Amino acid sequence: MHSQLIIILFAFIVVNIGNVFSQRNRNRWRSRIKDAGSHSGGGIPDGRVRLKIPQRVLGYKFIGCLVDNRARMLDVKHEDRQMTIQKCAKLCSEFSFFGVQYSRQCFCGNSRGNKRVYRRRRRRECNFACAGNRRQSCGGRWRNTVYCKQLHFSYNRIATSTCASGPCKNGAVCIAKANGYNCICPAGFTDEYCSTDIDECEANPCQNSATCKDEINGYKCTCPDGYTGTNCESVIKSCRYGYNNPCKNGGTCKEDSVIGYSCSCPTGFTGKDCEINIDECEPNPCKNSGTCKDEINGHKCTCPDGYTGTNCESEIHGCGFDNPCTNGGTCKDSVNGYSCLCPTGFAGKNCQINIDDCGYINPCKNGGTCNDEVNGYTCSCATGFYGKTCRAKIPCREPDSVMDATTTIDTLEVGGTVTYVCDFGYLMSSGDSILTCRIGPFWEGTLPTCSVIRCKITGLNDYTFPSTTSDVLPTTQVSFTCKVGYKLPNGDSGQRECKLGGRWTAPLPACEDIDECLKALRNRYK
Repeated sequence: MHSQLIIILFAFIVVNIGNVFSQRNRNRWRSRIKDAGSHSGGGIPDGRVRLKIPQRVLGYKFIGCLVDNRARMLDVKHEDRQMTIQKCAKLCSEFSFFGVQYSRQCFCGNSRGNKRVYRRRRRRECNFACAGNRRQSCGGRWRNTVYCKQLHFSYNRIATSTCASGPCKNGAVCIAKANGYNCICPAGFTDEYCSTDIDECEANPCQNSATCKDEINGYKCTCPDGYTGTNCESVIKSCRYGYNNPCKNGGTCKEDSVIGYSCSCPTGFTGKDCEINIDECEPNPCKNSGTCKDEINGHKCTCPDGYTGTNCESEIHGCGFDNPCTNGGTCKDSVNGYSCLCPTGFAGKNCQINIDDCGYINPCKNGGTCNDEVNGYTCSCATGFYGKTCRAKIPCREPDSVMDATTTIDTLEVGGTVTYVCDFGYLMSSGDSILTCRIGPFWEGTLPTCSVIRCKITGLNDYTFPSTTSDVLPTTQVSFTCKVGYKLPNGDSGQRECKLGGRWTAPLPACEDIDECLKALRNRYK
């Protein structure tokens, strides 16, 4: 009896705990539904209600939540304040891909772009409710809910009706598809049926006036005398072909049955083809630390101060008859030789050194190039700079004015700005409002365009008809009429004029229903 009471008590506790948790779950879902119903407009993520993403919509399949950027993964854009996934699919029915973003934006395209750039993200990042269906996910901030078009067909039926007749030639593979077939051609053939042999000679691959013969998936070159190789690109070294004489630098060619040919080189050259100039400076023939310069079949010595001769073998004593001081230097005899009094800009024993006025520290600033001159220098300045040492920055010229805008120039110097502000009634439709002067000089930024603000015809009821539905320019008159059975409010002429700034002379009218009962009653008591 005691055990039975324990079992009954345990069952009672389990049932009541279940009821408590069931009631809590029902309250939680009622709260979520209430919150979703009070959500107004798109563009706001809803983390409380799990948004639905249909896997298939009107022939499209969901492929994921993908990153987007300003370059746009899909390049055709639509926007609707009642956007849904189904509506976007209809707008993009002629495209292979579509995506919804930021609640009310729809994008179409035939390519999903670079997969490394437009990466797949977690589904919960596409957490913006659709503007027209708050239970669906319409992407997020720079997140696209993306779909791809599916192709449905029966392969076996198509294969029987399109490839069975063997339309593909020359061993091509026939691939059936929904609206016909494709031929996968073997190498060397082309066109729809793979019936045309590709002419590899058309690109003229044979060089040096060789003759090209087309073959299947290839070609053959018949080379003229003196040339060889697949494309006749290599020269045959032989004495038989005078225009291809392998002996360089005036060498004489002689046929050799063993090695093909040999070259008899002129004085000063060596090597198989006489291609090597013999270095007469090795070993150095110049005496007294003279500098040797190799020449063809000879050499030239540059002697140090106090020495002369072909190999600097003779010592110079005194000024002599030939003044050893160069560049206008004055020679003065001394006991053991001479000395030179050099003019400004020169130095050295014989005034042979032009002093480098550019020095170790370049006097030309901002990337300027220093050009040494006699007793001075000049600077070749980099773009955007001028002056003796390239310190000054070239200012920008006065920028162009913009129609229907006020221009304010800070300064024309580098770093200065010019600001454009559209006149009243105009809106900047493109370009930049601020341009900056940069080194060059040039104005960084795009010259803006100010467009007049048009009046919009919106907010009319279903019984009021304007003379035009397009946005209109200032000073334009628009007439409003009513549907049969409706009338304009008393005292309203139905005429409105668009004013500067996109404003109407008065609020747009709204036609009212004519009360026929009241009208009949008035006629009765007249």
